[in-house]
Amino acid sequence: MAKADGLELRTEPFESLEEDWLRLGVLSGNVFATWEWASVWWRHFGAGRPTLTASARDAAGRVVAILPLYLGIDRPVRVARFIGHGAGDELGPICEPGDPRGEAALAQATGGWDVLLAERLRGTGFAERLGGRVMGRDASPFIEFPDGGWDDYLALRSSNFRSQVRRKERKLIREHGLTYRLSDDPERLDADLTTLFELHHARWAGGSSGALAGSRDAFHREFATVAQERGWLRLWLAEIDGRPVAAWYGFRF
Repeated sequence: MAKADGLELRTEPFESLEEDWLRLGVLSGNVFATWEWASVWWRHFGAGRPTLTASARDAAGRVVAILPLYLGIDRPVRVARFIGHGAGDELGPICEPGDPRGEAALAQATGGWDVLLAERLRGTGFAERLGGRVMGRDASPFIEFPDGGWDDYLALRSSNFRSQVRRKERKLIREHGLTYRLSDDPERLDADLTTLFELHHARWAGGSSGALAGSRDAFHREFATVAQERGWLRLWLAEIDGRPVAAWYGFRF
């Protein structure tokens, strides 16, 4: 137990934080910070390893942030990592966006490790504020849509871009019966995921992407099932002449 900027840090069992994790995961606005993501990830990749999860509590004893840590490597040095790494795109303390108490707790957390490998932190400046060192940077590209959605987004692009997108789509619809389908049927989900994985592997044939291969296959199948039940899953498939040719796997959270 330690104090950090008026907060009380408690190292607690992973499972004991479920109720607060559910609450803060929703408030975070980040699907990779949810209890659902962390608990499924733990079953597939973390079971048997020591957890180092900790809560940060305010003066009233209310949990305001969670540090989802575990001991990833124990020799020759003990390395702590975030639960959810590898598959997750955005990691870090679990709290409301902009709440400085999450970062304050992370800066003061000690014990159980020699090195903290803090991956996929959102934003910049963490190394300076946390007294660490940047090992690498990854881009996280995004498209910000206007209120009018797709059509208004296209209106902001060049006339050549708009023409190409619309013309090619019309041609595929006219000549090959292009259709789009959202995977929202639990009975078809496993088959739709198999289609996604097969298309992904074909896309990277001879390449290096293992994002959906090996043990991650089973992990994503389980989490996609949970995400579909929660209404988060956005697995879209494009079909031409009755066969799938493209798939997009994401979440609306």
